[in-house]
Amino acid sequence: MKKVVLAMLLFAFMAVHAQHYVFHVDLTACKNNRLPVILDVPELNRDTLLYQFPTSIPGSYMVKDYGSFIKGLKATDQAGKKLRVQYNKKENNFRIFNAKQLAHIEYVVEGTWISNNKKDYIFQPGGTDFELNTFYILNTHALFGFFEGYEKIPFELNIHKNAGLFCASSASVQALSDVADKVELPDYATLIDNPLMYAHPDTVSLKVKNCTFHIAVYSRTGAVTAASVLEIMKPVLETSMARFFPVFPTDNYCFSFFFHGPNDDRISRYGGVGALEHSRSSFYFGYETRDKDQLKRFVTHVSSHEFLHVLTPLSLKSERVYNYNFKTPVMSKHLWMYEGSVEYFSALTNMQDSILTEKEFIENIRDKVIYSNRYPNISMTEFGEKICENKDENVYRNVYNRGALVAFLMDIRMNELTNGEQNLKKVIFALDEKYKGSFFKEDDLIQELISRTHPLLKGMIDSLVVGNYPLPVEQYLGKLGYKFYPEKADSMYTYGDWAVRFDTSRNKCIVLNTQPNYNVFSISSGDYLESVDSVEVNETNYSKHIDLLENPVDKKRLEVVFEHYGQRYKSHGYPIRIPVTFRCLIEPDKNATEAQLKLRQLVFGK
Repeated sequence: MKKVVLAMLLFAFMAVHAQHYVFHVDLTACKNNRLPVILDVPELNRDTLLYQFPTSIPGSYMVKDYGSFIKGLKATDQAGKKLRVQYNKKENNFRIFNAKQLAHIEYVVEGTWISNNKKDYIFQPGGTDFELNTFYILNTHALFGFFEGYEKIPFELNIHKNAGLFCASSASVQALSDVADKVELPDYATLIDNPLMYAHPDTVSLKVKNCTFHIAVYSRTGAVTAASVLEIMKPVLETSMARFFPVFPTDNYCFSFFFHGPNDDRISRYGGVGALEHSRSSFYFGYETRDKDQLKRFVTHVSSHEFLHVLTPLSLKSERVYNYNFKTPVMSKHLWMYEGSVEYFSALTNMQDSILTEKEFIENIRDKVIYSNRYPNISMTEFGEKICENKDENVYRNVYNRGALVAFLMDIRMNELTNGEQNLKKVIFALDEKYKGSFFKEDDLIQELISRTHPLLKGMIDSLVVGNYPLPVEQYLGKLGYKFYPEKADSMYTYGDWAVRFDTSRNKCIVLNTQPNYNVFSISSGDYLESVDSVEVNETNYSKHIDLLENPVDKKRLEVVFEHYGQRYKSHGYPIRIPVTFRCLIEPDKNATEAQLKLRQLVFGK
């Protein structure tokens, strides 16, 4: 009897052990931005199998055809005999027949960053790029599929690489040798939550509270380093994020950055800068700059936003996000919270810790009003639920604008109704604690928000979250002691009508869109700006000088040196004041009441 029991246990162990995916990826075999992948198939004992690639992934909210980047997929039995395979482009999968004989699948993945298809391009932070012995971004959802019905069995990745390459990832990467890594993950959802970036190492780490943060950078020409990114992120992590989170929800987090160079048009022509969040990591696609101010603006805003996603939707989420359907995604109504509140919090918390000034925060709100006004008023719940049906990327971006404004107005209302006892952050943290490790029902969130604050919040939610009423920006800014003007005639100082951009090919600032009689310095389009008030304008400081030239704040006299057809000229001038009409102007009310200032203090937390 004991022998029978032992035999059964051994059989059960072998069956469970056999039911896992074993992938082999040889980075040294990539050619022309294509990378071969081999899968040792788990024992599934099915006549027909569907090898599925995701139609959409968490955090992207767009339907994309990842299967179209899979080339030459071949299924074979143990003897190497080919099995019949049928590709379904519409469903993004490969149907394999006589699958009981299936032993291996082989295919080649084409890097998405080099795609010529503008219509169906993959936004770079969610795509792939393979450059031999230089750089590889392995966004796992774009390389590895799963057999339908078998998403919850383990995955094993065996990576062969060139010696000297380092893998930046939140996954536990086992370095078997200088040229071999192994990664083991419990299921498909965890697999795609852990992208892998291979490059020659440029990394730093920082411990804050209970979390160790890792920063890995690949910069095409070396213009940006991990140390320079850390210098920017250190106050964000040690002040803003440490204040926002009493305890960080993870003890390990990886920021991976790719910065493209001046000759990278092939991989940067579609899409643009941005990032994609994961539970314990985020991947960033940006452009190289040696200008510290410009780099700081990008890194501060985007990294704050992406890291705050560890609160929602990576922790606090609805059932639709928790049980994500990779084949036929059913989107959540509450995108306004997942993206809008995070966008709002990223600006608010940086303002609370003086990384942003109050004026910069208000200007951020103004920019969002201007952007949101370009589009019709929408129901945020309907917008979230139908986001994958939306083909206009600019409309999609409105979630970061109107969604953030809804969060801002809701925060004001919560503070007002409860005299500061409750606010949006407190409520979201309370809900996160309640549903930690689980999910809330799609239709329960709104009632949860109301029951945790005040019954009168329902009117706002019915109008601005469920309904499609105009945003009462003027009314709510007034509650904080600000005046809002849809349009206001005023005047401003200017040195002229022109634009200045940094020309990386000449390593100089080039002047555009002007003529000598359009500006006080008599500069022409195509001239190169060399100095402003005896300070050389170069790649490390140009944004500060461009801002000074394009947005003078007073009547300051400036002297400039510029190059015109190879000749150097010196010129000086004073700005002139011209009439302008400002849109969506927000100004502090000089006659703000004590009650208004108190509510502003409650909302701003300072």
